[in-house]
Amino acid sequence: MTAQNDLPALERAVREVEWLCALEDVRALSAAQDTLHLAQTLHAPAHEVRVRLAVAWTLLDQDPHAAGEDVERAAALAAPLNDAALTAHVECMAARVALSQGDAPTVLGTARRALAAAEAAEHAEHCAHAHSLIGVALLMMGDYAHALLHHQEVLKHLGRVTSPSLRACLLCDIGANFNDFGTPEDARAFLEQALAVADEHQLRFSRVMTRENLGRTLMQLGQCDNGARLLHEGLDAALHEGIPRWEAYFRSTIGEVDLERGRVDAAYAQLTRAAHVADDVSDAYLTTTVYSVLGRVLRALGRLDEARTHLERALADATQAELLGPAKNAHRALSDVLAEQGAYREALTHFQQYHDLAMKVQVEEVRRHTQLLQVQRELELERSSVQAQRRLNEELQRANAQVQEHATELARLAREDALTGVANRRHFMDHLTLQARHAPTFAAIVLDADHFKSINDQFGHPTGDEVLRVIGRVLQQHVRAGDVVARLGGEEFGVLLLDADRARALDVAERIRAALATHPWADVAPGAHVTVSAGVAHATEVDSPDALIALADRRLYQAKQGGRDRVV
Repeated sequence: MTAQNDLPALERAVREVEWLCALEDVRALSAAQDTLHLAQTLHAPAHEVRVRLAVAWTLLDQDPHAAGEDVERAAALAAPLNDAALTAHVECMAARVALSQGDAPTVLGTARRALAAAEAAEHAEHCAHAHSLIGVALLMMGDYAHALLHHQEVLKHLGRVTSPSLRACLLCDIGANFNDFGTPEDARAFLEQALAVADEHQLRFSRVMTRENLGRTLMQLGQCDNGARLLHEGLDAALHEGIPRWEAYFRSTIGEVDLERGRVDAAYAQLTRAAHVADDVSDAYLTTTVYSVLGRVLRALGRLDEARTHLERALADATQAELLGPAKNAHRALSDVLAEQGAYREALTHFQQYHDLAMKVQVEEVRRHTQLLQVQRELELERSSVQAQRRLNEELQRANAQVQEHATELARLAREDALTGVANRRHFMDHLTLQARHAPTFAAIVLDADHFKSINDQFGHPTGDEVLRVIGRVLQQHVRAGDVVARLGGEEFGVLLLDADRARALDVAERIRAALATHPWADVAPGAHVTVSAGVAHATEVDSPDALIALADRRLYQAKQGGRDRVV
């Protein structure tokens, strides 16, 4: 039989392999090997490309590295063929491989090339796949608005997607997008459709993946029993199919649910197994998730040293992979553990880092919802009049103004003491560190209200708060623009004097002391009288910002010991 006569048989064999892979059938890989050999024997590169891409789709959840090798070989074979549909398919699969590695920029660039080729070939299935990949990449990079637009394009093409496995995958992509938008009810609808497709066709991997996504979503919606049932079903399926990545994800999720329900020993059993499995899987988000939850479980068991070790591992992985949310959570959990161990300075450092990341996340949430509003309105513009467009612009301007106000307020809160309105300790230390790097001609004053506890005891805490506000105002009246006044904590204040020698710093401190000693405190509370003691240190006396504050603190203590109401 000639090679030409064998081509129809090869085409039938390739289609059979593609369909087996689309059904995630266990027979797919063995059938693919025979068909691949036939394609190579007949020197049919286009058919070989199709087989390799079908195999890569099947291998993605089991062996991403092997899937990547098949895609690379397919790309090399497809390059000289000048076939737009094949090119689109190759680029889609290359983007999927990059997605399994968390490489969002590569996913985005590759998927955009896939979309261009798919549109040129007028291939609806590849168009849907490319749009979905672009949406996921934009989601990973924080561009939620345009991600939503691409997922809407997926829905337009979804009815022409013939592969059950791809159809379930695309529905899961959309569900994940809506979950990240904070609309789990919408996510649930798409994930339930994906699960229906996976169960109808008995898709081995999709049934696992979709149960994890839908189980988490139901938990968010408060349907804990149904969510837990799906998670356990998914774990059983992952074990049965031998998919370690999903086994670890399921065990971590189930363990977290057990922890929240007070079943700490059960949570520990799940998480230790999850950590063991995750260590063999190259997935930073997975290891960060597993070790964060394991740290929380160990803390609940009172095993604080082990909890700290695992949380530090989670933080290192999250920081290296630039995972903002997981890093924030790891900082907070570490702060709690360190506080329980009595390591308060380290605990405070981690809490401040948690606070910084939390504000970044909060600003991002505001921006995300504003983007969603903008996209929804832009879609309406296609069907609206000029008058509706004018209303839209006004709404967007108000929304943007609100975002700016929110961002400004968050930035203010990050640097300002809420009670007195002066800078907080962190902002003060940031300025101090900056000055130490660039200009050594500065000084610091540390002041403390004398006998402040007796003021609170005698006149009450509201009066004490007003005293602190007055001190803050008086300090600001005695410094120049560019100098920094801060409340360092309790009744202690700091002043950073720029471009000042020690003599000037002592003079400013003495004028502040005198102004407060002669202030009409009776206006605050009849019978009240407040003085301050101060310590002054100059940058030329020490070698670091911390040492400067420590020296000023020692001199403040000397002023207190010397009788208070004085400057040293």
